[in-house]
Amino acid sequence: MLFSAVSAVFGDLYGNPGSVVSAVPVIPEHVEIRKAYAELIFAPMNEVLEFKKTTVFQPFTDHRVRIQTKKQQDSFYLLFTNEEDFKFPLYSQGSYIIKRNIHDGSFIQVKIFIRSDPGSFIRVFPQGDRSSMDLYLYGYPVYRNVNLPFPFESVLLLPAEFILKTTAKSLDWSLISPPPYFLGQQRVKNMADAVRTALPGLSDLEDGAMDFDGSFRLIEDLSDAGPGGFNCSGFTKWVIDGLYYEQHGSYLSIEELKEKPVHTRGNRWSNRFEDERDPYFGLDWTRNLAAAVHGGDRPESWDVREIPYFRYIEDMGYPMEYLPFILYYLAHENPGYFYLASVNSEYGNKPMLRQHFHVAVFFPYFDESGKFHTAVMERNMDTPVDQFVQRYPDH
Repeated sequence: MLFSAVSAVFGDLYGNPGSVVSAVPVIPEHVEIRKAYAELIFAPMNEVLEFKKTTVFQPFTDHRVRIQTKKQQDSFYLLFTNEEDFKFPLYSQGSYIIKRNIHDGSFIQVKIFIRSDPGSFIRVFPQGDRSSMDLYLYGYPVYRNVNLPFPFESVLLLPAEFILKTTAKSLDWSLISPPPYFLGQQRVKNMADAVRTALPGLSDLEDGAMDFDGSFRLIEDLSDAGPGGFNCSGFTKWVIDGLYYEQHGSYLSIEELKEKPVHTRGNRWSNRFEDERDPYFGLDWTRNLAAAVHGGDRPESWDVREIPYFRYIEDMGYPMEYLPFILYYLAHENPGYFYLASVNSEYGNKPMLRQHFHVAVFFPYFDESGKFHTAVMERNMDTPVDQFVQRYPDH
C-alpha cells in the first residue's frame, strides 16, 4: 500500500549549502506573443480550430514558441509551448495550455508548467470576477484553491512571473526554484553514472549476493552460488559495498545484514511468522545497510521520517504514487544524499501481512542547469521512475 521508509545513506562530504531563500522562480516567458495573439485567445471556437500551427520567435531573443490548437471530447485547447532542445514538448517550462468548453466557448482553465515535467504546473480557474489557482509539483497537489485578485481573462495576458509574485506571501515558491548547485549533487550524479556504467557486467541470480570475502552466496542459507549474480537485495548491497570497502577494506557480511531487529518493528501478529514469511526482510536489509555505512547500532537512525505534506507510517513509509515528489523534495531540501528503499504491501491471506518484498536505490539530484533528475537502480537495472511507480500501484 505504501512506499517504505527511505534510508539516507551517504551525506554530502562538502557541507550542506543551507536553506534556500524563498523567491519566485524564473520561468521562460512569452507574454508578448500571447498579447500579439490576444484575438485568437478570445476568438470563437471555429476560428480557434481553423488556426494553423505556427512557430514564432519571442521578441528580441532567439527563443521560439509554438502555437497550436487541439480538440478533445467536450473541450478545445490553445497551446503556447516553449522550445527545449529543438523540440516543443507540451510540458516544457513556461508553456501555457488554455482549455475552453466546446459547447459555449467558456474558459475552463489555463495550465502553466513551472518545471519541465508533466506533473509540475499551476492551474488557474475562473471564479466569478476573480480566479483561483492550484499548484502541482511532480504530481503532488502542494497548494489548492489559492485565491487570485484578478479576473481569469487577465491571467491569459499577464506575465507568469506576475501571477507567481501575487501569491509570494502565502506560497513557498522557493521549493520550485532549483537549489544552489554544489559538489554534493555532482557526487550523487557521479555515483549514479558509475552504477549505470557497471550494469551490463552484472548477472541476475535469484537470492544471490556477494559476501564479505567477495564470494557469491545465496542469501537464505549462505550456500555457494558459483559464478554468482544478484537479486534486488544483493544488488543494493553491491552498491553499498563500494562505499563500505573504501572505509573498511572489506565487504559487508550477508549474515550480519540478515539480523532482525524485532524490537524496533513488527507486532504480535507478524512476530509469529518471522521464520516462515520473513515479512520485514527488505526493511531490515536496507536499514542494516544504512547503519553499516553511517555507523551506530540503531537500525532506524537513518530513516527519513519527516517530509512536509505527508505522515510517516511506522514500518510502512510513504505512498508510492508520490515517490517523484518525495525524491524531488529530499533532493531540494537536503541535497547530496542518495537513498535506499523497501517496497511493501499487504500480501497473502493465511494470514494477510505487511510484506517488504523488494528493495531499490534512488539517486535524486539537480544538475548545473537546475534540472532535476532521479535515477532508480534495482536488481541490475536502470528503471525510469514513472515505470517504477506504475509497477507498484497502491504500495
